Amino acid sequence: MPTETNIFKPLRQMQPQQQAENTELLCNSMATFEKLLYHHELQMQHLFEMYYQSQLHRDQLKQSLSLLLQTLRSGNKVVLLGCGKSHIIASKAVATLRSVGIPSAILHPTEAMHGDMGLIQQGDALLVCSSGGETDEIVQFLKYASSPLAPLPLQNIVKIGACAKPESTISLMCDSLILLPQRYPETEVQEGLKAPTLST
Repeated sequence: MPTETNIFKPLRQMQPQQQAENTELLCNSMATFEKLLYHHELQMQHLFEMYYQSQLHRDQLKQSLSLLLQTLRSGNKVVLLGCGKSHIIASKAVATLRSVGIPSAILHPTEAMHGDMGLIQQGDALLVCSSGGETDEIVQFLKYASSPLAPLPLQNIVKIGACAKPESTISLMCDSLILLPQRYPETEVQEGLKAPTLST
């Protein structure tokens, strides 16, 4: 039978030093959780204010949504493209879309370049997910997609970027943009940790 770690032992069974360490660990964990919730709230408020106050951003969002609706109404699907953590986040989004009956698929840019491009059919829309907008694998995929060497469905596909920076390479390579800027970079609010929490 495995032994209990100190953090799971009842406080009364621990030595005073262990109790103090666990109390400090619990307090630090609660503080981290509260800080994360607070910065998520600020990030959502930032997005709300940006889209509420800027007609330009609202028009851009309407254009992106209109392209996606047009794709779905024509009986086609939305293909989400992402790399690294963005791929995992896009996979979760695809699972959510499918659960409400929206035709969607997930595609990794590297796998696409090695034979998975057949997933994309004529009339589909490509939603390109990259927080920084400079992911090399995605940039290379988009360059290929725009070349005469690419399969015809890929050459004609509508590309919508979901990025934090409008001036990023990926944003500029797309036909439309869903802008998702971050009020704070993750490293600033997570003591240097680069895990995508606010960008998610």
